[in-house]
Order: sequence, then structure tokens, then C-alpha cells
Amino acid sequence: MKIGIFDSGIGGLSVLHEAYHYLPEQNYIFYADTEHVPYGLKTPEQILEYSIGITEFLLDKGVDAIVVACNTATSVAIKELRKRYGDNWKVEANQKHEYSTISDNEMFLDGSLLDMIRNA
Repeated sequence: MKIGIFDSGIGGLSVLHEAYHYLPEQNYIFYADTEHVPYGLKTPEQILEYSIGITEFLLDKGVDAIVVACNTATSVAIKELRKRYGDNWKVEANQKHEYSTISDNEMFLDGSLLDMIRNA
């Protein structure tokens, strides 16, 4: 399985690191949108546009699943991304705020992403 992970900057590298730790047999593409960082200063319309563009880029690269590792993109764009692309492939958000654990990324990757990969 090929997994795409994107963030508005390089913070999502921690998600990539944990994904590789738990799922080393998978292939990864990491997209850091350093051209538009920080997303927090952008309008919701801009963030949605960036997120759709990155999603299209990752799909063109043949990913089977995408992890939105950016909290701002998650809050603004995840519903639209799932609506547009959800039937064709998996899109998951790094919803670390929903879990309380020692390592937010570990809980996320141990939970929903691992389940997603196992059920693919």
C-alpha cells in the first residue's frame, strides 16, 4: 500500500516517522506545503484549495490512502475531502485532539491508520 501524508509544513514528519515505525513495509509519500505555510494565516477557501491540490497530487502519485497531518487543514477541509474522494480511497485526519495518550501520533497510528491499512 502507498500512503500519502501531508502537512502545511514539516511538522507532519513526526506522523511519517511513527507510520514508518509501525508500518515499515508500506510505501510513503510526504508532502510539506512549505510554499503556503503557515495555514493559520490563510482563509478557509485558500486552505481548501491547497488541500484539494495536494490531494490531487498525491492521487496522481498512486496513493491508496492519505493522512491529513495538518490540524488546520483537518478542521477546514477534511469533510470536503472525504465527500469528494472518500468513496475511492481512504482519507484520514490526524485527529490527535480526540485521544489522550502518552504519544498523540502513536495513538493515532496505532488506532485508525493501522485499522485502515489492515482492512484495505
